Parts: sequence; structure tokens; C-alpha cells
Amino acid sequence: MIMSNSPSDNNQKKPLGCWVKLLAALGLVPLAFLGWLWWNYPETTLRYRLTVSVTVDGRLSSGSGVWEVSYVPSVCWGICRTLARVRGEAFPIPLDSNRRIWVLLRGTKWPALNRPSEFYYYDPRAPEWLAPAAFERSVGARTASDRASYVRSLRTIRGEASLDADDLPQLAILQNENDPNSVRWIELSSPIEILGMSVRFVSASIAITDARPDRGASDELPWLDDTRRLILSPLPPGALRRRDFNRID
Repeated sequence: MIMSNSPSDNNQKKPLGCWVKLLAALGLVPLAFLGWLWWNYPETTLRYRLTVSVTVDGRLSSGSGVWEVSYVPSVCWGICRTLARVRGEAFPIPLDSNRRIWVLLRGTKWPALNRPSEFYYYDPRAPEWLAPAAFERSVGARTASDRASYVRSLRTIRGEASLDADDLPQLAILQNENDPNSVRWIELSSPIEILGMSVRFVSASIAITDARPDRGASDELPWLDDTRRLILSPLPPGALRRRDFNRID
């Protein structure tokens, strides 16, 4: 015997089918929003090894470290620029057994914070923008329309690039490594004398890598982890800061 659906059964199925379609449509809304967000506000992460070589009284000495930078275009709620977050630690270039030049997580241009400046956001010598500048990707994106495409373009950076002395982040030496106020800022664009030693720039390079950021600065400079000391004896303006050495959470 063939049984047919009654009109009441069909009437019950129609509302149920409408609800299923409505719920499916509503489920697509967050997916569509996530897709829009992914396309318009992409994130790119670069890991690179920076290596710097000098001669010290004619003897070759090198230092290197891996830094990681994540880039994302801002949502533009009062901040319209490409944002960058650095993870890594400063690394030393040995001069002798107990003295060294530190390659800092710090650029070389520091304008007043209450004055807008392209250099503050896009200093090509800062660790955030070092890799884009070295691989000739214009440092940051100046207009709202190209920030997303700029961040996506950073994903194609590969290989290795050479740097001049004038391209390097801020360099410094601590004349007393237990005292962060004993800093001397260093420029290697021409041969210099440091603590009686003749130091000359040889080469520098930046290479994209899969290696994780290096650690160890806190072991070399215990005051970096001495929060109580830094609170009770804040560093004066222009001195070193913890973030110059360590930006690993």
C-alpha cells in the first residue's frame, strides 16, 4: 500500500525548511566577515637573521641574532598605519673577552612623541622595518588604500640582502655592563676607537630564516630582569631601556 503525505505534513516541513535556510544564511555572515577581515587586514610574519662583522685591531669578530616581526594594517580607528610587533633580543659583537658592542632592538630616529613623524613610524633602521628596507620594499605604506597589499607583499621576501653600516639599528657599548647608564652610542660608518681598540665595519647581512628568535641577553645582563631595581631607579632619558634588549614575552 502506498501512503501519501497529508497536506498537514507538507505544511510542517515548509516552515522547517525555511528555518534551516535562514540559519544557514546567518552562519555564512560571520564567515563572510572573517574572509573580509582576512583580505583587508592580513598578517605577515618575517623571521630574519641579522649578522654584523667588524675588525677589532685587525681581528675579525661577528655577531648575529634572529628577530621576528609581525605586520598588520591598522583598523584605522585613529591610527592609520601599518603596525609591527617585534620579538627578539639584542645581540653582541665581541670586542675582547669581556667587552662588546650591542646591536639593539632600537632604530636611530627618535622624534618627540607628540609630533607626527613618518620617521617615528617607519624608521628604516628600526628592527620593524629593517627587512622591508633591505629588500627594497618601501618602508611602510603611507596611504590607507595600499596598507593591506603592502603587508601581503612582505610574504614574498626571500633570500639574503647586504647592509651598509648606515643601515644598521642603533649600536651601543656599555662601559660598565652592570650599569645601563654607562652607555656609549656607536656608529660604524667610519673606523672608530672604542676603549683603546680600533674598530672597523666589515659587512652586514640580513637573511630570511625559519629559526626562532634567540634568547640569552638576560643571562648576560642580569639587570634586565631586575624589575625592582628599574622601578626604584628609573633610567634617565636617552639611556638604555629594557625593550632595547628584550622583546620576547
